[in-house]
Amino acid sequence: MNRVRLMVVLVFPFLAGAAVAQQDPVREAFDRLLTAAEKDDRANGEQAFQEVRALGAAALPQCRARLKSATVLHRQIAIMIIGEMGPSAAPALPDVVAATRDADASVRGAAAVVLADLDRGPATISRLTELLRDPAPVVRWNSAMSLNKFGPEAASAVPALVAALEDEDDNVFSYAMGALKRIKARPELCVPALTKALARNFWAGEALAEFGENARPAMPALVARLNAQAAKAEPNDMWVHSLAVAIEKIGGPEAKAALPAVEAAVGRMTSVNFREDLQRVAASLKGPQSSR
Repeated sequence: MNRVRLMVVLVFPFLAGAAVAQQDPVREAFDRLLTAAEKDDRANGEQAFQEVRALGAAALPQCRARLKSATVLHRQIAIMIIGEMGPSAAPALPDVVAATRDADASVRGAAAVVLADLDRGPATISRLTELLRDPAPVVRWNSAMSLNKFGPEAASAVPALVAALEDEDDNVFSYAMGALKRIKARPELCVPALTKALARNFWAGEALAEFGENARPAMPALVARLNAQAAKAEPNDMWVHSLAVAIEKIGGPEAKAALPAVEAAVGRMTSVNFREDLQRVAASLKGPQSSR
């Protein structure tokens, strides 16, 4: 074998290995996704996103690295992909916690959602509770929405969620109300706050209903809101129905005060289902169960 041929035989495998090493399918898929995002190319972006998503856990190291990128778009996409991975993304939990402190609000907000999906421990509840005070509304409402996933286990977050009912942002208010409805703890704090919230949104009645008898101090306010809505020339079917059902569920002697408004609203409901349900509520309010 001559010298040139010998060199080719010896060197070529190393050159081939280097070429293969340079072809990183995960990195290439990420780069295609980033390029499409930068160009607002939705068709190719969706295709690239599905490619990265299909890589599953293999994409996690790249995601974790991109979360440390100086480019916001890289961090946004990385946290989004981690959120799609489910339990296989568990090793990235420290990176996700760090992302809740990102300089960019959109990254912090997305990280709040992903954090609750990766971990349901007390440390996550504590961090999400802290994020309810974030200066960016998107972070606050994503944190409230994430606390909803914990149910009663997030009872420690109730004081902060009650405070969030005073938030000027409607999304923060709505998600905080939804979380309180699901957590169903600390009625001594929640019932007064949700009673006040009735003036801002009728759906607070549904949250109050979850507290059952403990919500009876809210009954005068619930009846007043039902009367006001039912007296309108064109009452909102959903609001009337929501308030009436909440009143029935909470019960108590004062619930009977809602009967005239419920009976008057029955014939004005445009929805057959709501009309039938209000008839049932009226029958219930006439019976002994409302005075339990």
